[in-house]
Amino acid sequence: MNILIYFPYNQRTVEQQSVMEALHKRGHNVILYTSCKKGILHTIAENLGIIALASEKEYSNTFKNIWNNVFQVKRIIKKYNIDFIIAHQQVPALTVGILNTFKKIRFAYVRHNSDEDYQNFPIKAKLLNKITNGLTPIKIAPSVLVKEFWHKKEGVKENNISIINYGYNFNQYEQPDWENVTRIREEYTTSLLILSIARFVPQKQHSKMFAVIEQLNRKGIDCKLICLGSGYLGKELKQNITKHNLQNNIFLVGRKDNIFDYIAAADIFLHLSNSEASNSAVKEVALYNKPVIVCKEVGDFEDYIIDRKNGFLVSLQNAVNESVAIIEDINNKIINVNSLGKRFNSTVTTIFNIDNVIEQYETIIHAAPNKQ
Repeated sequence: MNILIYFPYNQRTVEQQSVMEALHKRGHNVILYTSCKKGILHTIAENLGIIALASEKEYSNTFKNIWNNVFQVKRIIKKYNIDFIIAHQQVPALTVGILNTFKKIRFAYVRHNSDEDYQNFPIKAKLLNKITNGLTPIKIAPSVLVKEFWHKKEGVKENNISIINYGYNFNQYEQPDWENVTRIREEYTTSLLILSIARFVPQKQHSKMFAVIEQLNRKGIDCKLICLGSGYLGKELKQNITKHNLQNNIFLVGRKDNIFDYIAAADIFLHLSNSEASNSAVKEVALYNKPVIVCKEVGDFEDYIIDRKNGFLVSLQNAVNESVAIIEDINNKIINVNSLGKRFNSTVTTIFNIDNVIEQYETIIHAAPNKQ
């Protein structure tokens, strides 16, 4: 079967790479198309035996760009005789949905967020999701929370939504460069090195993480926070750090390709986001047996994290104080984070292994109605 993976971004993503690789190994002819220019994802896909195509323009969600992609996808369908499309995110799904009104296509829409867009652009998000939902008969959610949001907040029928966990070939992840790991520990000398990997946007709640570090310092606990990521709040976050005199404790280092060097160097992963679908960074941290602190009622964290058994769950309302208390216990050796981290590794590598996920994609691909 000829399967088109329609994705809006060109960055490395082991979750997407793993699905493409698994479908390819099962005998499907897999084609990747991104609605942005070529990037590292295309190189990786080609090395996996995937045909990798890209828009000639940078990604945008303007009507003109969407319309241009309608014709581009139409050409790809004809050239590669596409049997099924997996469209990721709202704009690619909307693009295929528009095309489907003219020529029937077998396709599924995979959603990777819940309420984040509503927090940023509520009117635009409501309109975009209403139209996209109406044009996409088969919907895939990566977590129970996303399905419930789709159903309860947007009125989509439950039987139109399937839940498929993110699936990973964990062997695709690179090993840390241990010389770099040592260098990071020497550069950020501290008793507790805390790591964050998140975009600099309001939903990731960096200001709360900064408050955690500030409180720990007041308690005399030696700790530092490294923040990997980028985003439009970067300048504001730097000002926040200066305002609270945390320049020697919090470091915004931008986006990095060698994230596993930082993961291996860290002692704790702190992620106080209030909006997720199914966060990949948290699962990547599990591969190196690191303890994670995340919020309850967010994404699928409670589907696989059991508080103080294989990770830590804090309330959205009191995330700062509860995180401080947990890190105090870790610092005082009250919690055995080594055994906790190993249990977390076992949980993640079992639940999210691509071999336990890919059959669900196959079921949807083969069950979808034939083209008319």
